[in-house]
Amino acid sequence: MAEEKEIDFEKKAAAVTDTLNEMVRSVNIFSRSYFNNDIIAQKIYIEGIRFGVKQSKIEIPEAKTPMEACQTYIDMLNAVGLMASKQFELVKHNESISCTVYPPCLYAAACRHTHEEGVTPTCLRGLVFHVFIKDSTGRDFAVRVSKFNPEEGCEIEIRPVISEE
Repeated sequence: MAEEKEIDFEKKAAAVTDTLNEMVRSVNIFSRSYFNNDIIAQKIYIEGIRFGVKQSKIEIPEAKTPMEACQTYIDMLNAVGLMASKQFELVKHNESISCTVYPPCLYAAACRHTHEEGVTPTCLRGLVFHVFIKDSTGRDFAVRVSKFNPEEGCEIEIRPVISEE
């Protein structure tokens, strides 16, 4: 009888997390180094997020407000056990929203390495807020890290994009 090999899922999860963090760091560095901004990184991540949402068969429900769209994302993460809702603090400021993302964050290692290399991190959590707002309200919002502190909590600014019509 062949002896079954036991799969070390913690080791596999750590390897996937390390790979994901290196990919995020690399895209951030590439975007800043070759284009002197993070717009390329954001576009790559947004398309990746949309693909992941589609592959997961997640229906982004319609929201009346950007704040409601952000809360929907937080509720979904909490429901599937990826992040507790208490890891997020949303505050509305007129049309803008600030969000503090408390640790642990899956992407913290990537952001730390990006920051150490002199590049402002592009927050994937923040970009998911962008996707949820855009896909549920039709409004376009920009995202930027306004306070980088993965040990205590990063602050993300989510603000409407003013169209030039």
